[in-house]
Amino acid sequence: MSRRLVAAISGVVCAAALAAAAAVPAALAAPGKPALVKPALGKPALGKLTVSISGLPKHPGIVPGGAPLTFVVIVRNGTRLMARNITPVVAIDHCSCVSTPVELAPNGTLREFDSAIRKWRPVFYDRVGTGLDYLLLVQQRPFSLAPGASARFTFRFWLAGRSRQLIKVHSGRTGILVSVVRVPVNLSRSPVLTSTETPVAVIVR
Repeated sequence: MSRRLVAAISGVVCAAALAAAAAVPAALAAPGKPALVKPALGKPALGKLTVSISGLPKHPGIVPGGAPLTFVVIVRNGTRLMARNITPVVAIDHCSCVSTPVELAPNGTLREFDSAIRKWRPVFYDRVGTGLDYLLLVQQRPFSLAPGASARFTFRFWLAGRSRQLIKVHSGRTGILVSVVRVPVNLSRSPVLTSTETPVAVIVR
């Protein structure tokens, strides 16, 4: 997905993202501790901090008002250093399914499975706009990963039905974008430590 910079509306989108971040309740922004997987015995192989998305079909698609997509995010520390105060930010990328300059993804919902209470809880539905402000909408408490350890998160993503959309939605393509950042997020210093994206078709019949 392209990162379009539309100067005429950039300030409006950025201001809206910052206001939304300030308004997120603590319970919504921090639904629970991640499921941490301890490292195997012995020194981990020298590698990188990585993030992956799994659990989706080979060619995932979503229908506005239809069934959700369930997916798993795994953050792995393949280095020999402690990764401190990190967190994954899940955002829905630009969508060719809307005819607007920024191609902001349609309205939707994101929920996370909280293993502590065995229930799905809402987290902030984040959308990529004209810049990197979506990275400020931190959805998880920051945590630390030991060398060789990993953290697992399970999410469900819905698109709202046509009656709940502010603009017309047609068939197109978006993506689930997961970026790992260090908290507090500093947009002036290349805030993304690692990222991954899975394309998703938006199907309107």
